[in-house]
Amino acid sequence: MSTTEFLQVPLSLLKLSKDNPRFDAQPSQRAIIKKMLTVYGNEIYNLARDISERGLSPIDMILVSKSGKFYEVKEGNRRTVALKVLNNPDLLEDIDIDDALKRKLKSLKIPDFENGIGVVECNDDEMCRWMMSLKHQGKQSGVGTMEWGSLEKQRFSSSGETKSGNTQQELVIKLYDIVKESVSEDIPLDKFKITNLQRIFSDSKARSILGVHIEDGKLYYTHSPEKVIAAIKYLVEEIATDKLKVSNIYNSKMRTEYFNNEYPSKLRFDDSDKLESPELIVEISKDSSKSSKGKPTGKGNKKRKSHKLFKKNEIECNAESPKAIRLFNELSNLKVTDSPNACALVIRCLLEVSAKDKIRRCGKGDDFTGNELNNALTFISNPKNGIVKDNELSKTINRIRSSNAWGLMDLNDWAHSADIFASEKEARDFWDKYYNVFKFLLS
Repeated sequence: MSTTEFLQVPLSLLKLSKDNPRFDAQPSQRAIIKKMLTVYGNEIYNLARDISERGLSPIDMILVSKSGKFYEVKEGNRRTVALKVLNNPDLLEDIDIDDALKRKLKSLKIPDFENGIGVVECNDDEMCRWMMSLKHQGKQSGVGTMEWGSLEKQRFSSSGETKSGNTQQELVIKLYDIVKESVSEDIPLDKFKITNLQRIFSDSKARSILGVHIEDGKLYYTHSPEKVIAAIKYLVEEIATDKLKVSNIYNSKMRTEYFNNEYPSKLRFDDSDKLESPELIVEISKDSSKSSKGKPTGKGNKKRKSHKLFKKNEIECNAESPKAIRLFNELSNLKVTDSPNACALVIRCLLEVSAKDKIRRCGKGDDFTGNELNNALTFISNPKNGIVKDNELSKTINRIRSSNAWGLMDLNDWAHSADIFASEKEARDFWDKYYNVFKFLLS
């Protein structure tokens, strides 16, 4: 088998790949940087900022092959662009990108590159392609990268700093961990959507039907534990096999109809199942609301993030809809540190209003009939409609619609669920991930 070697290489010797699968082949290094910043401008900024503050992640090293006196970057081109811009902000001068983005990139602290950049060298093209496929071509029956879904992301987040307002979500995760042990082996739990179960548990009427009660960060049995587990197990299996979809339980009315008409009668409780007093199932540790140990406090803190999601002059708002303009102005003034839920709600409203406004301004019909945000985003992202001409942007818009985590489902949960709230980190992460979409819709 071909070998790899770990090296420290001067940044000046790293050449970006002209054949990056992210876009069409580019003729020069400058053209690659320009293309990368044009397509992934805000993402490159966030990456550069993270590198500036924390350095490169040692578990995700840049992969290179020798090319004369240079090293061609096979994997890690975005990181390399971020590094090159950090090291030499003058690269931005003749690149046609947003002035606000240029200012943000130039404001970042330049890291110390004196010892070079840690890379992995591999000069076997077949082996390089194999390593890249492991990262970018899905789980491949367990050989490739196993992406985290909403369950894994929520579990990881709750293992560190607990997100305010998400106690109920964490309780549902803990309950799922108990129930899954009794689920049939032929049920594909890798396809289970925890957000669907959390949506059910956000409804007090549904909790009553399922024989559970939530109070003060604790989940209780109110009825026979064996029957409660059987009921939750049934829901888990229905969700995992895609028989119980979000479209069946989207709002309170749908959940009522589901439990009245489709939920099996054999799982319903009678008076003999009721407990004399509630029994504790799981609880959230009192210490979980505290910051994780070792987090710097007081004067030793790093510079804080901005209280707001963005500055108004970062985005040019050309919307014609008075509501879109007002929502944009309100969002630019909201402090996400104080009002993450309000920010999340305004983001949801702004996305829908600005999407429909964009369709009208593009002359695609003043009487757009799509009443759902999903329909509006579908219409915009479809190349045949001529609104989005950038393939990558179209894919990003589609990710909002289809993503199980950080997508339309999260927005709707934050907007419509009585018990699911957005944390500051969640609101920031959603905005940062889809910043370019909002910028496009408002342009």
